[in-house]
Amino acid sequence: MQQTARPLIQGKTGFTILEAVVSLGVLGIFFTAIATILQITLRTVGESRVRTVAAALAQEKLETARNLPYALVGTIGGIPNVPNGLPQEEVISINGQDFTVKTNIVFIDDPFDGLGETDSIPTDYKRIRVSVEWGGPYQSRLPLVLLSDIAPQGLETLSGLGTLSIVVFNAQGDPVAGAQVHLEAPNLTPAVNLDTITNSEGKVYLPGVQPCFECYQVTVTKTGYSTDRTFGTTEVANPAKPHLSVYQGQVSQNSFAIDQLATITVTATSSRESGYIPFSGVEFTLQGTKTVGTNTLDEPVYKVNQNYVTGGGGNVTISNLEWDIYKIIIPEDSSIDFAGSIPLNPFAVGPGGHPYITLVTTANSPHSLVVTVTDPAKNPLPNATITIATDAAIATKSAGPTGRGDLGQAIFSFLNQTTYNILITLTGYIEATSSVSVSNDVQELFILNPNPTPTP
Repeated sequence: MQQTARPLIQGKTGFTILEAVVSLGVLGIFFTAIATILQITLRTVGESRVRTVAAALAQEKLETARNLPYALVGTIGGIPNVPNGLPQEEVISINGQDFTVKTNIVFIDDPFDGLGETDSIPTDYKRIRVSVEWGGPYQSRLPLVLLSDIAPQGLETLSGLGTLSIVVFNAQGDPVAGAQVHLEAPNLTPAVNLDTITNSEGKVYLPGVQPCFECYQVTVTKTGYSTDRTFGTTEVANPAKPHLSVYQGQVSQNSFAIDQLATITVTATSSRESGYIPFSGVEFTLQGTKTVGTNTLDEPVYKVNQNYVTGGGGNVTISNLEWDIYKIIIPEDSSIDFAGSIPLNPFAVGPGGHPYITLVTTANSPHSLVVTVTDPAKNPLPNATITIATDAAIATKSAGPTGRGDLGQAIFSFLNQTTYNILITLTGYIEATSSVSVSNDVQELFILNPNPTPTP
């Protein structure tokens, strides 16, 4: 009788490859989750421990200030200014972790007994602010800040001091909160060297300031913003905003304006006759309208008055400009002349803006005239016919076309040093006539008014 072999174990099979891959994937997700949770837990514990140390450090600074005699509660170079007082900034290392401790102490003028000049002694009490920051693997996202007010034990006794009030606003006249204000008076004894920030109203109010004449140097800025500051007579002969003065029993009010920095890109080209080819190596001066004062000849000292040169492709990008009205000036000894620009020269640059300027140039001539034709809204008008003449017609040109850097503009080169009659015509507009005296390089703007609409 023949026997058939049978398997000892029936109904048992192994894992398929797909099942094995899925199982490994599930295990991978599980262990990744465990690792992530562990990492978060360790980081939370680490951050908590470091923050606890920072809080203890800040509290220690407050207690140190509270235990000082009231007259000695102040910072070195601050307001109040105590020669052997607390440092405004220091780095303290604890268990290998560095902490940056910033201490700010200011007088507070309580409104209960009047404010400013209505209060004979505006230094009612002192407010101490301690902030602690740290780096490392558990770096602080925000500084840890503690505040405390410290009042004198008796009546207010400080007198003979003044108050400094600083207001910071932007281009629209709105207050700038969080602006960085640096106050310095190196010639005082003790010297003042203070950094503070504006409040939500864009203000810094400092009672208890030592009186002096034009001794407080102030610089105001903010990350990504322009800078406004005072100037001394060694920098500008007649500064528009001299270093600040503080008078006994008075509030010295001062304002500063900052806003987001802007950028411009200038592209220089050749003339219309040369086909508007990009032109590298063009030297020009960028000049704003804002001044910081005048020199000994009573000439304006401009805040921006810098030289630039176009690079490859005729381009140059100029950054860190504040809002202003700027104009491009070609040097008198240049081999080229200004032949037009879009936007029209001068042009406005707003806060945080990035306008692109096309600058058209042509060969230099001793005497030239650039005529710009616009409508009443100052929009350039293309293709206007411009004729210049003395006793007889000398030259006729068309204003630049749309899409070009000399839109609404035309240059007349190699003219005589004399007076020319101008006639400008354009379909749909009332013609304009005038006379222009030409000497060196002259730019003239003409506004054309539309023809009146016929009454039906």
